[in-house]
Amino acid sequence: MSEPPKKSATGSDEQDLLVEFCALLSPLPSVLRYYDEFDNRLHTIRNPEAESTFEVVCHGSPHFIKLAGRDSACSIILKQVFAMMLKQDLAISTVSSYFSRLPNLLDEDIKDIICSTPLSIGALWKELLSRAHPAGTYMLAKHILHLMCIYRWNGWTSEYRSFLTTTLPLPSVDKYAAARSGNVFF
Repeated sequence: MSEPPKKSATGSDEQDLLVEFCALLSPLPSVLRYYDEFDNRLHTIRNPEAESTFEVVCHGSPHFIKLAGRDSACSIILKQVFAMMLKQDLAISTVSSYFSRLPNLLDEDIKDIICSTPLSIGALWKELLSRAHPAGTYMLAKHILHLMCIYRWNGWTSEYRSFLTTTLPLPSVDKYAAARSGNVFF
């Protein structure tokens, strides 16, 4: 027996909220451009709206960001996040690194994030952190929240952008693990 759809605080189900959020988003540009420092070239992704896989050149090597098989609303949101990251002039290696962790972020997780409010994100964030994914997974989730701040969605506003960086922790990392294990050369 399948579980009934989760209800949001307003009473509509998650899928309705996802569709409503997607309707709020600006159309993607017809062309996305990014710069790869390795080959000192500007690269272009044409018609991102229709693509389900983005090929990006990072450090001279092709990397693929695959959105095929995703819920259509989740795919739209992820494309918007990708475009937003390029617009912020993040290094393509950073963008590619975060999106390489996309398989860890399920459609249900994206739906839960979109349905979250500034007051409810704490519990969801703890649940996401309990999965012990690499930090890039959580950075991608934070970029989804950043997109929600830009569009003032579900109580999120631009004032919460600093909250995303200061209050929502990333997994802890032992900076000296390699030194203690003897796997470094001094």
